[in-house]
This record gives sequence, C-alpha cells and structure tokens, in this order.
Amino acid sequence: MKQLFAAIPLIRFEPASRECGCGLERQVLKTHTRTIATLAIGQMRAHETRLICDHCKTIARSEQLPRLVPKHGKFGFDVIVYVGIELLIKSRSDIEIQQQLALKNIPISIREIGHLGARFVTYLALIHKDAQGPIKKLLGANGGYILHLDGTCEGDSPHLMTALDELSEIVLGNIKLPSENAAMI
Repeated sequence: MKQLFAAIPLIRFEPASRECGCGLERQVLKTHTRTIATLAIGQMRAHETRLICDHCKTIARSEQLPRLVPKHGKFGFDVIVYVGIELLIKSRSDIEIQQQLALKNIPISIREIGHLGARFVTYLALIHKDAQGPIKKLLGANGGYILHLDGTCEGDSPHLMTALDELSEIVLGNIKLPSENAAMI
C-alpha cells in the first residue's frame, strides 16, 4: 500500500486557547515530540506544546492528543480497538495483525500486539465496570432479566464463564475459571 505521506508528518498539538481562566495569557512551558500511530494517518510525529500561566501556575495541554492516544502511549486508541477486535472476535494471529497494520503504515512488533490486546481487555473491563449502574437501571426498567450462563474453553486452557441477559443480550459479567470443577466456581 502506498503511504499517505512521503515522510512521517509532524502534527502540532496545542491547547485550544492561550488565555488562562484568570484572564492572563499563558506562556510556553515546554514542548515534546514523540512518534505515534493511528489508523487514519499511520505513523506521525506528535509535537505537543504545554503552556503555563505565570500568575496562577496552571498548565494547559492539548485537548486533542489525549483523545487520540493514551498518556505515554505510541499507538492510538483506534489501533488498540483494532488489535482487540482482530485478536478476540476475528481470531486473527499476531502475524496476520502485524501484516494488516503494516499495510496501514503502522509498524508494530508481535510483542506489542500482545500488549495492545491485553490493554484492550483492560479498557473493556473498566468501561464495563463504569456501565454497571446504567445497565442495572436498564434491566430494572425492562422488568428484570433472564440470566444465561455460558462457558467456553479449548483443551486444558482456563474456562471463560460469561453471564448475560438473554433478552437484551447484554453481557453482565465474565470470569476466568481454571476448570469445570464445581469447587472452583
């Protein structure tokens, strides 16, 4: 696949406003450049400018950069989701994912794909935990739920037990069990 840019582009990220909440103009505190990658652009050099108010000492950062990539991360949230879906839903191998990302101008190691897959699962668990209240409200408004338990495994690997509402097909929880032994449940 052809690259979108002849060379890795430099994209500047700055706070939306130079004006501080106290009314004074912020000054440049420091700049930092790092290489990141997103599905939309591929690799890019992100040049972030941080500003500081000399009066109240508040620091302002770019609002856009943390929406694209995790703090200190190299790969965008969209790449993390892509890797997670490819690994866990489409059952693609690490090498297949590496090859597909290379076509999108995102060089990545096999080891990093494993890390991004684990990060995807962690983010998914955190989002699911944050959604417990709204899910509980929704199930209550629908008059309750029909609990469906299902477990999957391959060979001697741990079992993944999933609880879901049969009516809405919302996953209520997951747990990894070492075996089908009733004492383990």
